[in-house]
Amino acid sequence: MTLVSLTDCCRLLVIDPKTLRRWLSHSGMSAQPHPLDARCKCITREQVQQLAAVHRRTLADQEGLHFHPETSALSTPGMSAPVLSDVLPDFSAHIASLSKQLVGLQAHVATLEHQVALLVEPLLLFLQWRTSQAEFSQEKSLESAQDKSSEFSQEKSLESSQDKSLDKEPALPSPSIDRRKHPHVLPLVEYGAQGNYVMISPEQGLLEFSPDSPQWFAWLSTLPSFRFVGQHGRLTAFRGYQCSPSTPWWAHRQIRNRSYKRRLGTTAFVTIESLELAAASLQALV
Repeated sequence: MTLVSLTDCCRLLVIDPKTLRRWLSHSGMSAQPHPLDARCKCITREQVQQLAAVHRRTLADQEGLHFHPETSALSTPGMSAPVLSDVLPDFSAHIASLSKQLVGLQAHVATLEHQVALLVEPLLLFLQWRTSQAEFSQEKSLESAQDKSSEFSQEKSLESSQDKSLDKEPALPSPSIDRRKHPHVLPLVEYGAQGNYVMISPEQGLLEFSPDSPQWFAWLSTLPSFRFVGQHGRLTAFRGYQCSPSTPWWAHRQIRNRSYKRRLGTTAFVTIESLELAAASLQALV
């Protein structure tokens, strides 16, 4: 039995595939898969001739008709084995085409990943900047609220003590320092050419004690702010308007019209080492 593919049937009968399927349905015929390639639908040679006779068609180009002899999956000793040379090239060409498409898709995905990374990086930088700005404003508002609360409570306690004890001795002044009454010339702590640190006070001049000594911390407890010029950078250290012993110090520097701060801690933690570290950290932003 010889099989003819549906494509060859359409060419021989000079009709389109839709018409061929309609003729097969009206005639009660059905296409069957080829034994070697299930994707190829075929009908027998006799069915082709029957369709041509029913619909008064003359078979065209019978010499070019591709007949597919039906073969069994299990060959007998006297019969030749099925030839797959017509099927394998189609598979290899299809696989090569899919491989090329896969390589193109991988290159396209890599390009998209690179573009996404370029878009995400500025967004992350912007979010970090917004976060730092929010933290700075929160610290500034908290510090301002603490300063106002401390100043108000001290004023109220001073008025109450004066009203209750007019005949008694006046209450001792608060150990805190009003920064607003401090002179504009700030004390200076500077690393000198001789390899040592010098402390200069606007009121007392050159101070004789050494850094990180008990005199150093006692002197800092009387200051609301001072300037520091170290080996690796410079900064301005300050506290709140009411400088109580528990008020922390902050390292500040203005860089390109933008303020940067680093927390130093209370007076007991303001050493030369912590000042040098803060100055180097701020200098790295320049």
